[in-house]
Amino acid sequence: PYELTEKCRKLEKCELEQPSKSSSSYIVVHDVALSNAKDSDNACTTVIKLKPRPNGTYFKEVVYIKTHNGVTLQEQRDFLRELVHIKFPNTEKLVIDMRGNGEGLPYLFYETWEYVDPKTKKVIEFPPLVLDDDEEGKKLKGAIPLIRGIAATNSFNNTMYTYMKSCFEDGSVRLLIPSTEVDSQFKENNLTPEEYAVFIETDLLIEELANITQTISGSGNIIYDRLVKTMKRDRATSLGYGLAYVNELEVNNKHNLYQDDYENMLKGMLEYLIV
Repeated sequence: PYELTEKCRKLEKCELEQPSKSSSSYIVVHDVALSNAKDSDNACTTVIKLKPRPNGTYFKEVVYIKTHNGVTLQEQRDFLRELVHIKFPNTEKLVIDMRGNGEGLPYLFYETWEYVDPKTKKVIEFPPLVLDDDEEGKKLKGAIPLIRGIAATNSFNNTMYTYMKSCFEDGSVRLLIPSTEVDSQFKENNLTPEEYAVFIETDLLIEELANITQTISGSGNIIYDRLVKTMKRDRATSLGYGLAYVNELEVNNKHNLYQDDYENMLKGMLEYLIV
């Protein structure tokens, strides 16, 4: 609902690439689509910037969103390669939707990539990127297990949407301010068309999130559906997949913090007993 999402619209600047000397890590998320039909789904790429908090969680800043229509898998791969290697080299995970059309996309990264620097004309070779659960793929020379494949189930969606809602409730997810607030900057050429487009995409993300509703199926399962069936949810799904991965990171971080606290407590008790 708008009352949850609107209070999280705090970011005044998007990022088309990470800032120079950035120490933040990024999650790049891609929801796959292929058709170029007028009412077909869009492929959607979302970049989430992570800012660690002392309790093991993160502030999750959605700094970039881009949708694509009628783009081949090879073209989507090339776009993502440039995004993770050149524009956001601090990317720690590339999350890809592997349902249906997306099933083959991760495997297109299983080879080296030769990139020609447009300024120096030098060729830079990047290693293969492979799925993080593919033991055979990891055997490729120099392979980096950067890719997380997502094949969403009802159980996965329940966890994903529950966590997403909690992020909006506690304000840990941050979105760009409404595009209406940067209209004047765009008209005065202080904002590029590509930058302005990210603000528009964020407006559309808000609309998609507001259109998602929770229902119960005849068999008693929780289902997340759309109030208006004709409205897409590519942006909402892309964000959700990324947040699901961040949730996993946070659970692991909290576990490690608990383990450290427990070990320190035992150490303190032993020292006390010895004294």
